[in-house]
Amino acid sequence: MLYIKLKTRAKPQDKFIGYKFTGFTWHVGEPVPPVAESDEIESVQADGDELLYIIDNFANVPYNTRRRVHLWHGEFATFIAHNL
Repeated sequence: MLYIKLKTRAKPQDKFIGYKFTGFTWHVGEPVPPVAESDEIESVQADGDELLYIIDNFANVPYNTRRRVHLWHGEFATFIAHNL
């Protein structure tokens, strides 16, 4: 499973100040999740077939061959989410 965590600013009608987090899950073979270019990606986590998909299709994304679950932040997370 691949999990994309998005960060959005809370709206004035929300009962708190700060950020609100939402997320999408994705599996190989499913339609790509609706991640807009304007969305701020907090993190991307992958394991199983989705991790193998990332390793096979994104040459410049760092990973450790001894780990079964990977978590990316920042530019790597944004790159993965926008290029599935």
